[in-house]
Amino acid sequence: MYKSIVEAIQAAFCSERPVKLVKDTLSHENAIAFGENIMMLYPKDVRYYVPQIMLDILKHHESTVEMGRAEAFLRFLNGADSSSDVSKTAFTDKQGKAILLWLIFARELFLELPYCLEEIDNAIVYWRAAEQEASRGQPSSE
Repeated sequence: MYKSIVEAIQAAFCSERPVKLVKDTLSHENAIAFGENIMMLYPKDVRYYVPQIMLDILKHHESTVEMGRAEAFLRFLNGADSSSDVSKTAFTDKQGKAILLWLIFARELFLELPYCLEEIDNAIVYWRAAEQEASRGQPSSE
């Protein structure tokens, strides 16, 4: 399952390039810092760094300290949260599906962190609704 999540993320975000390249590949510390300050980035930069942050969180999920630091990023992905600017980022449908898959997978990893679970659950609801809305807007394949 982990490998399929990584592949989905890479495929969905492979064409993204930042407006201003701050870091090409984020180190773990930079991924945490960018995740904590995600709302300060340009939307196009967000689309470039989000997959790196998601993959870093999966890689370092064993540390409750690190997961506590990831809370701002999880809140950002919760588009229903009034403090989130995720809706202004204009993710593609494919990127939205990859984010949803990541959230569902991440939820199983973070069962021992109830404060993260609430953010993840709310974000899953948001991204499922976005996916359903996108599929209603698609022409029927019949």
